[in-house]
Amino acid sequence: MYTKSTKFRTSFLFLTLIPLFAVLLIRLFYLQLGHFSFPRSNQQYKFTLKIKPQRGIIYDRNGKKLAVSLKVNSVYALPREIKDKVRTAEILSHLLNLPQEDLLKKFSAKSFVWVKRKVSFAEEEAIRKALSEGVYPVRKKGLSKEVENAKKSIGLKEFGVPCKISNGVYFLPEEKRFYPQGQLAAHLLGFCDIDNKGLEGIELFYDSYLRGREGWRFSEKDAHHSEIAAFEKKNIPPVNGYSLLLTIDIVIQYIVEKELKKIVKEFKPLSTTVIVLNPQNGDILALANYPTYDPNSFSSFSPSFYRNRAITDFFEPGSVFKIVTASAALEERVVKLEDTFYCEKGKYHFKGGVLHDYHPYGKLTFSEVIEKSSNIGISKIAQILGKEKLYEFILKFGFGSTTGIDLPGETKGLVNSPKEWSDISILNIPMGQGVGVTSLQLARAISAIANGGELIQPHLVKEIRDEKGEKIKSFSFSRKRIISRGTASEMREILQRVVERGTGKNARIKGYKVAGKTGTAQKVNPKGGYYKNKFIASFIGFLPADDPLISIVVVVDEPQGAHFGSVVAAPLFQRIGKQVIEYLK
Repeated sequence: MYTKSTKFRTSFLFLTLIPLFAVLLIRLFYLQLGHFSFPRSNQQYKFTLKIKPQRGIIYDRNGKKLAVSLKVNSVYALPREIKDKVRTAEILSHLLNLPQEDLLKKFSAKSFVWVKRKVSFAEEEAIRKALSEGVYPVRKKGLSKEVENAKKSIGLKEFGVPCKISNGVYFLPEEKRFYPQGQLAAHLLGFCDIDNKGLEGIELFYDSYLRGREGWRFSEKDAHHSEIAAFEKKNIPPVNGYSLLLTIDIVIQYIVEKELKKIVKEFKPLSTTVIVLNPQNGDILALANYPTYDPNSFSSFSPSFYRNRAITDFFEPGSVFKIVTASAALEERVVKLEDTFYCEKGKYHFKGGVLHDYHPYGKLTFSEVIEKSSNIGISKIAQILGKEKLYEFILKFGFGSTTGIDLPGETKGLVNSPKEWSDISILNIPMGQGVGVTSLQLARAISAIANGGELIQPHLVKEIRDEKGEKIKSFSFSRKRIISRGTASEMREILQRVVERGTGKNARIKGYKVAGKTGTAQKVNPKGGYYKNKFIASFIGFLPADDPLISIVVVVDEPQGAHFGSVVAAPLFQRIGKQVIEYLK
């Protein structure tokens, strides 16, 4: 039986405990959901992130890495999580060298924003310190003299300024393209943008193979900015890109670029191009241009340096073009090797014009016309051949059309039809005036003579491989016969004599038979006619002449101090040829 005092105590406890339970429930509710003024649906939010795949590796023919991807971090922010946007912008502005105003504009967004992509390791370390330790480093520079002296006396180069980045700033792993060989093969490899998309060279041409497929990360955060793990089940993983095995040999490429630097130093040309090609199958073993650039820091170079002049620039070739007329005349059997041609003692009057030879030659045999590079002799051979046949063989040798190389930006040069020729075109074109060719077209043309008469498609990629190194794609390349084996053999003998006793003596390599042709061309003046003191010096050839392994093309634009192909280009051919053939043997 309850007494009055018992009832009173029970009522008192009940009335006392009810409010306490109510307070506890309210507190629990607050901790779970946050501020009462925001419903739960506004406190939870979702965002998605693109996950970049690993870009494929680019290898040279022997498996040496030419382009790889390094793991780096990018900084992003979720503005709704940042408590003090002004202070955070101030700190990040200092650490990442970004305008504070730009960061504040970004922080006005409601969802994901990039702060800075692919930060340096030093920048990453500084941000991590600001996030975890609440300090960021400040260099001595800019401090008062008293502070500088104090720091210097105790040997400090930097010190920490108290700070703290609140929630809302995060790292996202990405990859940055890196070229371990620096400038080597820059015009072949090209480079990528901030998103690892190819912009130049092989990186652009084979971008669809290299880049892979993006993945997606779907994330949801609760009221306390913690990710909800269950949401990760919807993530889509990226598919990594394929790798490329090139025809390039890094050793040969190094030889070419080393020697190219020497000629730039000696003759100070406007530009220079060197190509080393396997004439039997079209493999490009090396290709280099000057000026060049470093793909690791391409933005610090003028865009004009990105230009792969071997395929984008065409020019009047001069006497190296005589191989076309000579080959055509032999193939069509309108001349014999023993036929002689009177070279007018160096001056040939024709339809109101005068054609000159550098030396006043009299009678020269067909072979001697090429050996001594007689303009008058080759023009007389062309007249016997006829302009229609000459034009036919110019096209057969690949001039006037692209080579089909697997690089972007190739030009086809300039070849006019006979209907557009003037009365003196039959004199000028055989000696390399009135046509525009690229260095790569010359490499393909001389290779046709070297390999027995077939025009081949030059190329850079041997095969495409997956992540495991398994071959998934190989390539076949076009080749077609343009002259007979007999004609090619006769031309090889003639071009060998050019080097042994003609204008190409400076290309001789002890212990090897070398075949080649010199070229010296006046540059076209856009206002009409030709410059008197601007030249393009060139040499095209192959070795060993009796069983060719390599074709080499050297083109030097506006050399200073000398301008003949025999003086400027032939010695460069010789130095490169000697080193490359000994390396291959």
